[in-house]
Amino acid sequence: MLAPRASAIAGELEGLTPLEVLTNPTKLAKLLGELVRGAALDVAWVESGSRLAHEVAGCELDWSAFPPVVRPRLRSSGVMPSLAVGRPAAVLEVARRLRATLGEAALVGIVVPGPSELASECVGLDPEDAAEILLVVVRAFCEAGTEVVMLTQGVVAPEVPDYTELMRPLVSTVRFFRALPLVSGPSGEADWCELANALGAIPCVLPGAVWSATGNSELHALALPVPIPAHIASKNSCVLVTTEVELTGIQPVSVVGELQRAIRKLDRGRAERKRS
Repeated sequence: MLAPRASAIAGELEGLTPLEVLTNPTKLAKLLGELVRGAALDVAWVESGSRLAHEVAGCELDWSAFPPVVRPRLRSSGVMPSLAVGRPAAVLEVARRLRATLGEAALVGIVVPGPSELASECVGLDPEDAAEILLVVVRAFCEAGTEVVMLTQGVVAPEVPDYTELMRPLVSTVRFFRALPLVSGPSGEADWCELANALGAIPCVLPGAVWSATGNSELHALALPVPIPAHIASKNSCVLVTTEVELTGIQPVSVVGELQRAIRKLDRGRAERKRS
């Protein structure tokens, strides 16, 4: 998920600013392709942390640092966003090119904020309008061949009822294009993860989060940081336990051994419960 930042750094070695790299589809596609092949990555993240959704929403970005700093919105509500020009169009073109050139070597993915997070960072934007903007972004990238879409939520978890209604069209759109929807949150609370599962997305608990399973947890899928907490196996209803490492490549492959030990520990715990 650090691919855009790594590409920006690589561009600096060639005398290019991050903005020059991230607005040049030929240069960005080349750098991302080299990064995927050189590091044997499973996902080519064409957008992750460069505030593209904020730009589509009408915010001005301060590129004196990277990631860019979000400034107040330039566009008023009621004006539909467009990805046909500027940096959004360039990143869309990168997604198309990588989908065509990478083949089965890697998936193409994007990371965008959830509606509540986008609204909280764009002054004057309410969550409903943010959801409409994100729907335009998600649909455009899925049409361009994106196969993994991660929707993030910031430090403060949103109210569950509103969050469900705001997120459902986004996840449904990703599923419609047969892409994989991931939803990452600020914590591993079971209620939040069950909500993501109910939407048809895989909840992705990122590093640093604390998983706290409840007795009524009925998850069909879950992505956890490693080591996997042993008490996640307290229920037998989860048919897929994976990690954010497998789904996003956030951490290096050195954690694979730790992951294997965690899975063996879960198997031993389940066997002991069956005997008792």
